[in-house]
Amino acid sequence: MPDVATSVRSQETASGMSIDLAWRYTIGDPQIRIVVTDSGIKWDEDDIIEKAYLSAGELVNHKPLHADGSACGGDAELAGFDCNGDGVLSVSDYAETPGLMPDASDGHPKGDKNNNGKLDAGDLILNFSDGVDDDKNGYTDDISGWDFMKNDNDPYDDTRYGHGTGEANDSVAAANNGMGSAGVCPQC
Repeated sequence: MPDVATSVRSQETASGMSIDLAWRYTIGDPQIRIVVTDSGIKWDEDDIIEKAYLSAGELVNHKPLHADGSACGGDAELAGFDCNGDGVLSVSDYAETPGLMPDASDGHPKGDKNNNGKLDAGDLILNFSDGVDDDKNGYTDDISGWDFMKNDNDPYDDTRYGHGTGEANDSVAAANNGMGSAGVCPQC
């Protein structure tokens, strides 16, 4: 068998990203936001369901609550949003919120308004879009991004190919969960 190091011609090599070397220093930081400007994101995919950005400014009047109706914790921008105590505003912070509709049913968690069997960013958009631009950025109810192609607040990846979803997975897919492969920055 030939030596791989000597059998690869120089014109066939690429520098690569050396993610394994970068991970020696960090696997990311939840405060780092990665923007995918593409065909949208299928935010109901298990590997990225908790990675969908949620706008605290747009949800300021729709903060999550604990099941007993008590306020959630959090500091600074996350004050009142961090129900699960992980330091990140994500869909799971809304899991116990009493006001979510519809009620839980067989195979559907509370708040599964898009009826896909999961609580995801799309459900929060459907539950909390109120016609008010709470964060005053010019995009009404941009709870989890904006669809510039359709000019609406639902940037779900509804294309056949799903390129944006692939890019999101490559960027931030969770690691060590037994699903798919890890993104470049799984903690982002």
